[in-house]
Amino acid sequence: LERLGGFRDPRLLPAVPSPSAWNYRNHIQFTQASSGRLGFLAAKTNEPLPIEECHLPEPTIGDLWPALHMDPMAGVERIALRCSGDEAQIIFHAGDDPEVELEIDLRASAVWLCPSGTHNLAGDSTLAFDVHRRPFRVHAASFFQVNSALTPLLVDLVLDALQVTPGQTVFDLYAGVGLFSAFVAGRGARVFAVEQSPSACDDLAFNLDEFEAVSLYRAGVEQALPAMPAHPDAAIVDPPRAGLGREVVAALTARSPARLVYVSCDPSTLARDGRMLADTGYHLEQVTPIDMFPQTFHIESVSLWLR
Repeated sequence: LERLGGFRDPRLLPAVPSPSAWNYRNHIQFTQASSGRLGFLAAKTNEPLPIEECHLPEPTIGDLWPALHMDPMAGVERIALRCSGDEAQIIFHAGDDPEVELEIDLRASAVWLCPSGTHNLAGDSTLAFDVHRRPFRVHAASFFQVNSALTPLLVDLVLDALQVTPGQTVFDLYAGVGLFSAFVAGRGARVFAVEQSPSACDDLAFNLDEFEAVSLYRAGVEQALPAMPAHPDAAIVDPPRAGLGREVVAALTARSPARLVYVSCDPSTLARDGRMLADTGYHLEQVTPIDMFPQTFHIESVSLWLR
């Protein structure tokens, strides 16, 4: 924030640690080596590197991946494993429709994702995640926070910064499956959610079906903002690692929300976007780091910006 954003002495609150330093990920992606074994891409050569052990995923995934025996599969770009509690998914990301023989004697679903859509090879294409005793349906193709233990604390940080009250109008941009929207709507606010992923939009509509005061825009944020109400009371943004960018910052600040809560997974793009926010009249009130990704250099943060 100081080096890239030009902020002097930003108010940095104490970092929120992960309850578990290891075995915390509910979602992990592998590549397939020529032998068919699972692994990661080597840092310098980008070649598939088979692995013997990995201590980042939750125990359900840690037990599952060594038990998978697969021949090399043409057209498979990566193989992801996701879990919620004892329930697990094997997710094949591929370029073509499945032409595979599958024998599964494991407590796991198998889902094939390709340009033509979702193919259920075994079990269900969705998992249910519980956050503050509220279930969220998440499709195999939809994004969800990877640190299940810290996700409730992330929600609390956003809600504490937002200070939403009944009757307010709140934008939830890059809304995903409705993680923040559900709790904002539960506090009596009118929510305008924007999400581009078709599967995440379907999940959001399912997860927020009980609320009438929710409008969903199935589009990119830069396309949706001009069609949304002129003066929201507050906004949440949770962009991917690339951040908001100039076009979204300009469209959002033109709507002039009094409070803006920025959930960032990349401090450098937060600093870049923050500089643009400050140049259009927003003040950085505070930033809270949250260690969603222990054993990596990645850090999540929740920042509050006031007009």
